[in-house]
Amino acid sequence: LPNGSKKFINYSSDNIPKAFGSNSIMTFAEDSKGTIWIGTFYNGILSYNPNSKEFTHHESTEFVKHNLHTSAIRKVIVDAKDNIWIGTTKGLFRLESKQGKDFVIENISKRGPEIYRNKSSANYILSLYEGANGIIWIGTRGSGLGNYNPQSKTYNFSNEEFGLNEESVASITSTGKNDLWISGNTGITKIDLEEKKATNYTANDGLLSNNFNFNAVLKADTGILYFGNYKGVDYFNPEKISKNTSQPSIYLTGFKLFNKDVVPGEDKAPLNKVISETQSIELNHNQSVFTIEYTGINYTRAEKNTYAYYLDGLEDTWNYVGTSRSATYTNLDPGKYIFKLKAANNDGVWNDNILTLEIHILPPWWKTNLALVIYVLLLALGIYLLNKITQERIKEKQLIKNERIKRIQEDRLNEKKLQFFTNISHEFRTPLTLIINPLEDIIRDTTLNLPDRVKEKHHIIHKNTDRLYRLINELMDFRKLELNKLRVKAEVLDVVDFTKEVTSYFKEEAANRNIHLAVDADISEIPIWADANMLEKIIFNILSNALKVTPDGGAINIDILSSDALIELPLANSTKSIEAIEIIITDTGMGLEKDQVQRIFERFYQVENLNKTYYGGTGIGLEVVQNFVQLHKGKIEVESEVGKGTSFKLYFPKGREHFEEDEILKEETKSITYRERNPLPVDSGIGAIELSEDYKGRHTLLVVEDNAELRNYLKDEFKHQYKVLVAKDGQEGLQIAKEFLPDVILTDVIMPEMDGFMFCRKIKEDLGTSHIPLLMLTAKTKIDDRIEGIGLGADAYMAKPFDMRLLSLRLKQLITSRQLIFDKYFGAISGADENANASSLDK
Repeated sequence: LPNGSKKFINYSSDNIPKAFGSNSIMTFAEDSKGTIWIGTFYNGILSYNPNSKEFTHHESTEFVKHNLHTSAIRKVIVDAKDNIWIGTTKGLFRLESKQGKDFVIENISKRGPEIYRNKSSANYILSLYEGANGIIWIGTRGSGLGNYNPQSKTYNFSNEEFGLNEESVASITSTGKNDLWISGNTGITKIDLEEKKATNYTANDGLLSNNFNFNAVLKADTGILYFGNYKGVDYFNPEKISKNTSQPSIYLTGFKLFNKDVVPGEDKAPLNKVISETQSIELNHNQSVFTIEYTGINYTRAEKNTYAYYLDGLEDTWNYVGTSRSATYTNLDPGKYIFKLKAANNDGVWNDNILTLEIHILPPWWKTNLALVIYVLLLALGIYLLNKITQERIKEKQLIKNERIKRIQEDRLNEKKLQFFTNISHEFRTPLTLIINPLEDIIRDTTLNLPDRVKEKHHIIHKNTDRLYRLINELMDFRKLELNKLRVKAEVLDVVDFTKEVTSYFKEEAANRNIHLAVDADISEIPIWADANMLEKIIFNILSNALKVTPDGGAINIDILSSDALIELPLANSTKSIEAIEIIITDTGMGLEKDQVQRIFERFYQVENLNKTYYGGTGIGLEVVQNFVQLHKGKIEVESEVGKGTSFKLYFPKGREHFEEDEILKEETKSITYRERNPLPVDSGIGAIELSEDYKGRHTLLVVEDNAELRNYLKDEFKHQYKVLVAKDGQEGLQIAKEFLPDVILTDVIMPEMDGFMFCRKIKEDLGTSHIPLLMLTAKTKIDDRIEGIGLGADAYMAKPFDMRLLSLRLKQLITSRQLIFDKYFGAISGADENANASSLDK
């Protein structure tokens, strides 16, 4: 419609077919030159020159390159720098005119954020508007509001920034540099660019419709904004829109646990009254998932009230949740919280009074303060106990270490002591040899014609010298075994004859004690490969022990068996059983307990029983026996029953295959033979009275001694001076003392049945025997032992070995002293006045 004209001129494909490929005209814009830019639907962009009055369809190479000659164009604007901005359904383009008719086209959509760059909704441009500072505001269909800054060349989308809910922006305008007005499918929205806040107006606010046409917007010079919608035109003056300043009232309306409403007063319900009247609420640990419902009361557009809340103790900032009217929290830790709530009216005016609700979530019993205190105490106790145990372990380790060091030192000291004793024992051999050899010469010399009394003493000397020599040899063997220096030198022996030869040494003592001693074999000759010296010591030691424990009238049997039965001897053959020779030595002693049987082979172990020296005196004899048997690759077993006796079983492997080459004796030697001994005079019997030719008027001597040889020796020595009574132990001696009332008693201390101390006590406590002088004779020489003996009433105390002349003199003095006392009180010479003051007990 030209100025001043009343006629319309129509331009279309009918009259200008070259330029108009489509009659759907969508948008117009005018540049600084007066050129009109026209956007068509699927026919690209046209321009109209008002001077030449010509239309041009732009389809040059640059336009074809970006498909702008056939694009569906929704909006065209010209900015302040005369750049042409074209919004199409395929993106945003900028046309920059050069000299002449050339244009440079830039695809602005390629600068969009990566998440929006290839989205069809972000590239579908509905509206464009140039705002302050040359920023181009872009309305899209589906991606909301965007903006492009030509200076910084940054492309952004603003819905989240402004809190805008409009996805399709149909038109954009502005009343100043700090605001934007947009229309779309949710009414008209005002955007405050400074506060970055969006305010939406809909049909509820007086609009004809919420749906507006594309680019149907106009800002009049009077400031009135016109928006075209599907039902007509909405227009208003933005400056005259009234603002609701009344603050909404807020209330709590409901409380849910695990999405279920809580009814006040129900069993286990945390509410006693409705939530709106509740200031605080207490929940247990398994009620930590809850929902609080609330509402705001505002009489102007209440549905547009917006809310914000936060839980003090869990959150630090407000949660702006729009029109949502509930808050849900899950799995909160035990503790105290405060729920805070505020609301804004339809115009965004927030209330000043914040609503609060105290929430206390109780901990489970294992997290209560009392439980924590108990945990701390238990931890402290645990640390204390751990520290105590650690300290005790450290002390124990230190004690063990000290004990180990002490044990090592003791072992070294014992080693030195034993070495010293061994050295002395070794030195004993020379004088013993010089004693034995001349003594044997004297015994064997038949030309001397010595009296029988002297010969008996020679035999006693020789027998005990030989015993001392064996003890020394036993100790030397023990030392050699300890140092692993003792080696077997095996030769073939007849074990039957060999055993009989060893047994013959004990026949004399067995006969004296009426002990049956016999050697039996299933074959008359049984060959055995063995070291003669070791085998002799093995049998000798066991027989010696058997003789000590066998009572008078008992029996000792030695059985030698050579059967084809297979015996397990791991030292000789670890894979299978082999043939063996068996030597069984059985006695009729008092036997052993089970625990004693296991220990008799231990070093220095001596069985505690009646005579205190059950198996030998040194405590190393049976250990040496066991080692000797093991050196022969055999084994030793012990069976014993208390009250019946003990049986030693020795097993030796047959043949010589189990010996090394260096363990076989190269030179042939004879087996040991024992010297014939003259029989000793037989003991006349315990308790027997020795009568000499003329014993009338002699004093009576009671000898109490468990050692038969020493008992016989003392009897022989004193039989010419006293009437001699003998007893083997204290029990026997006490009976004889009460029966015969001897003039003097000579007693040993260490004896079976009743020792010397007890014997002395019994003698001195009995009024009938208390006057008898008593002399103790013992190997115990410690001062404590002497004090004990004298304290019990012993009149004299002598230590072994003793001088016979001194012993004879002491006995004589004791008798004389008692006689003087007797004469003092009861003699015929002493008058009545002299013993008038004597007590009845003394008399």
